[in-house]
Amino acid sequence: MIVLSKELYEEVWTLVEQSQHEYEGTNLENVTSLLERAWNLLPEPKVECEESFLISRWYIKTAIKFSDAELMRKWAEIIMVADLGRFDSGEREGWYGRVAYELGNYEIARKFLCMALKKSKGRCFDKNDKKYLDFIKLNTT
Repeated sequence: MIVLSKELYEEVWTLVEQSQHEYEGTNLENVTSLLERAWNLLPEPKVECEESFLISRWYIKTAIKFSDAELMRKWAEIIMVADLGRFDSGEREGWYGRVAYELGNYEIARKFLCMALKKSKGRCFDKNDKKYLDFIKLNTT
């Protein structure tokens, strides 16, 4: 795992926090330009940085909100290899499953969402994930 210097870490997180504030708005470009700047600050190989997982998660969350299929596909692939040293709580599979669901790949969605539910014991889902949880219930009984 690559550890960022304190200065670089703060610069990256300032951009990520700004993107989170922009997320509440209606402009995809505002959010993604901030995330892109944060991503571009990470040293190579970027996916070995702890921050790569968190930036990927925000990209996916943003892509889902704005129904951007291309962005969803790209970042779902990246999150599966980002910060592999991270504790395996099922969150990675949860995000991949959400993307598969949004793209209409329901078999893959079921597989990954069920895996996430099992690994996390439900902790990687929140109140905004009702449609995914309902989908799992309908497709596992």
